[in-house]
Amino acid sequence: MRIALVVTEFPAVSQTFVLDHLSGLLARGHAVDIHARRPGRESAEHPEIARLGLRARTHYLPVPPHGRSAVWRDALRRAWRQLLGHPARLRALWRAGPAEEFWSRFYAALPFWTQSQNYQLLHAHSGQNGQRLLPLYSAGLLRAPLVVTFHGHDVHGYLQGRPANFYAPLFARAAALVVCSEFMRARLLALGAPAAKLRLIPNGIAPERYPWRPRTAPRERPVELLSVGRLVEFKGLKYLLSALAEPALAQRPLRLQVVGEGPLRAALEAQARELGLGERVRFLGAQPREAVQALMDAADLYVAPVVIDAEGNTETQGVALLEALACGLPVIASAVGGIPETLGEAAAGLVPPGEPAALAAAIAKLLEEAERWPVLSQAGRARVDAHYRNQAWLDRLEQLYNSLNTKN
Repeated sequence: MRIALVVTEFPAVSQTFVLDHLSGLLARGHAVDIHARRPGRESAEHPEIARLGLRARTHYLPVPPHGRSAVWRDALRRAWRQLLGHPARLRALWRAGPAEEFWSRFYAALPFWTQSQNYQLLHAHSGQNGQRLLPLYSAGLLRAPLVVTFHGHDVHGYLQGRPANFYAPLFARAAALVVCSEFMRARLLALGAPAAKLRLIPNGIAPERYPWRPRTAPRERPVELLSVGRLVEFKGLKYLLSALAEPALAQRPLRLQVVGEGPLRAALEAQARELGLGERVRFLGAQPREAVQALMDAADLYVAPVVIDAEGNTETQGVALLEALACGLPVIASAVGGIPETLGEAAAGLVPPGEPAALAAAIAKLLEEAERWPVLSQAGRARVDAHYRNQAWLDRLEQLYNSLNTKN
């Protein structure tokens, strides 16, 4: 099957699910292109990008030149070429929306212009990326079934200031709407998504990439904590830093390694200094998958102090949680969003979000419960093997694709 994956950034080291989706489909014999709005902003890069030649499969939105006259000259030059070959498409694109937004539609259409009719299916990661395809469907430039996976920010922060029915045209156009958790399914239903189009397909990982080993409560050395995620408000890292300074943990030999990059890094580093955490906390920035695997193998305990931010964003499933479970790491996390259903019976502790004292107490309690550690290690890997293997995830996506092409 010839498939286009539509994303915001590529490659993006923090979005391993996109890489796994792409590489998994290629391994199954599908012809796949990536259509991204822009290149990733992170300097780190997964080795699979080069090994699989994925940059050659990637198409980016063209960037209009600066200045109104330059835009007109560039757009007219491109339009003349397209007019000669596809005048009907250009007219349809003109009629697909307001005249003042024509050039925006035109630039959005350019990466699809030559190969659009060859795609048998389009899969957009995030509602906003699905939304930007709608004028191309209206113009007849795209006709293949559209699948949209909603991830979280697209139905929370992104909708701030937008009408309640913002996604109604996308819900009507899409052939299927994929969510990774019951938490997200409920959110889409609340936004008016047709229940018949919703598909609950949790993201998966390849457990064989994560060597499992039983964990024991450290006694004669510092406890190695790990947290992985973008440094944004809803990841809640400031509460974990505060927890390390709580009386329950302040005198314990603990070290925290933080993997991830984001706008809050400077503020979080300043907070760590103000709390006197010193060498107890290391900020490692964004890291490729292999480095994260090594850090998880070396860690003792994984912590996800997630909250709901001011715009409603929170964790909708948590791929890093799955990676930690696969390694055998006990996981303490906030009881928020999709986290409780992701961890299930394998959770070492679920705490109220945004409460450092409760988080510190949960960590301290687990450190005294040596008998639970091997049990949690077994339960975590068993949960991933049973519910979150990426081959099962890809199987379900393929079944969905085939059913839509049969209908089409």
